[in-house]
Amino acid sequence: MKIINKTDWDSSHLKKIFYACINLYEKLGNERKTDLNIKITYSKPKKERTEYLKTVQDGKWMGWNTYRGRASLSGTYMKLRIPKDNIDKEKLCRLFLHEYEHNLGYGHDATTKDMCFTTAWGDFKWVYQYYIEKKIIKGLIDYKQERFEKARNNVILYERKLNRTKKLLKKWKSVVRYYDKRYLKVASNNKEIKIKGE
Repeated sequence: MKIINKTDWDSSHLKKIFYACINLYEKLGNERKTDLNIKITYSKPKKERTEYLKTVQDGKWMGWNTYRGRASLSGTYMKLRIPKDNIDKEKLCRLFLHEYEHNLGYGHDATTKDMCFTTAWGDFKWVYQYYIEKKIIKGLIDYKQERFEKARNNVILYERKLNRTKKLLKKWKSVVRYYDKRYLKVASNNKEIKIKGE
């Protein structure tokens, strides 16, 4: 499955839900197809299409005008339009399976009318165990974070170097003190010997 994601929603989160839908569809005794090319964009509801997009189930307006899609019949291409905020995961699953059936070769006349609302796929409450979050977009915040990480790492590095330098300095100072004492002692002895010789 290849996803071309033009939205801010995380592709890996969407892919997990799509695979879960495919697994559900297969468990119901249907075909399985995973070599899909899915393009995901934001929905752009048009006022002139509102009446056309309205669908009623059990007398209740389902509000599907922000979940739309298209797919190639018996092909692998699928395009999904989803909201920019507050995705309804159940509606997303039904939309995906609607287009998925087109990819498998089923037209609107070959399956339940208004497939997006069919109950043939059962209860979709299981989908709420999955989460969909916005992906991290590379930008100024990330650059600042990178600079912060670099600065922090450099502080750690040079603190280590400073500690090592302090230890080396202490070591060589002790060596200098040792030789200072020894040199002074030798010089003092030589001076005494010289005086006695006189």
